[in-house]
Amino acid sequence: MPHGFEQSFYPSIDDRVLAEIAVKIQLPPSAYAKVVQRYNTLAQFVENAWADRHGEVSVRPQGSVRIGATISVRDDKGHDVDATIDVTDFKSYYSSPADVLDDLFETFRASDRYRNMVTRNTRCVT
Repeated sequence: MPHGFEQSFYPSIDDRVLAEIAVKIQLPPSAYAKVVQRYNTLAQFVENAWADRHGEVSVRPQGSVRIGATISVRDDKGHDVDATIDVTDFKSYYSSPADVLDDLFETFRASDRYRNMVTRNTRCVT
């Protein structure tokens, strides 16, 4: 080991095995491109559907989509596309954060495309 380097600088066997597993389960570039395209479609849908709301609506990627680390799934159900939605000045349009979620849920339910894919949860819409 070179002088001045601590032992932790060099990856252990465990680190190398975990890195190898991470590489194998990460989506290939073509599948990740599809995730990004679906995120963009979702963001555009929300921003267009809420264009008439007071204030500004901004959709941003979150979680594995944000950091580019989406992994393969074992079943054929697809992937979550996590996003946050920032709503500025929501108090002029909504009386509570729960009203924002209710409106978001109803926006998706009114869509032919997303109607059967959406669930209203306590703190989010899936």
